[in-house]
Amino acid sequence: MIPRMRAPRREAAKIPETVSWWAEFYEVIRRIPRGRVCTYGAVAAMAGHPRAARHVGHALSALGESGESGRVPWQRVLGSRSRQRAAISIKDPVGGALQRALLEAEGVAIDERGGVSLDRFGWFESGPVVTPRKKSATQKGATKTASTTKRAVTKTVSATRKGVTKTVSATRKGVTKNSPPEKGPTRKKGAAQRSAARSSALAKIATRTKGATKRQRGPSTKRRTR
Repeated sequence: MIPRMRAPRREAAKIPETVSWWAEFYEVIRRIPRGRVCTYGAVAAMAGHPRAARHVGHALSALGESGESGRVPWQRVLGSRSRQRAAISIKDPVGGALQRALLEAEGVAIDERGGVSLDRFGWFESGPVVTPRKKSATQKGATKTASTTKRAVTKTVSATRKGVTKTVSATRKGVTKNSPPEKGPTRKKGAAQRSAARSSALAKIATRTKGATKRQRGPSTKRRTR
């Protein structure tokens, strides 16, 4: 008889640390009103965990196992497609069709690709997501005046700094000019005096040698003529 090998036991999957966030995600999703939708990233941000859109998806996928799918309106959370568009991101065709049917029953308009306009049906915190409006002419004028005043202030500050530096440099130059020269012989003057003394001594020695040579030559020539 060949002994049968027992299959190794599978280790239980480790529960991620983000499971503690799921209750916060569910609270935010419960606040989404009927006929409104929100994105995974927006739910994570409102729960205090930005950049955790995938964790919101994991929390919603676990609703079937926990039995709380009836208490949490999971169908109102969609995936973001563009700045003002969202869409059904469930890959299971049955789950996607169920989400579409639930949203249409609440009055949410969905296009052929499963997209929803966030301008009409988006929700964030206490109201729908509103596109940022363009600045009016008065706001643009106010920003321009603020920028011009800032530039003028910076120019005046730089001018005052330059004036202060110029005055400080001028005062320093005046102090150096009015200050008395230092006492004591300098090295240059001492060297010049030494060179002058040496040249005068050499000149005296040269004159003496010339006179001596003339005296010696005079009597010798007279004797030869005799």
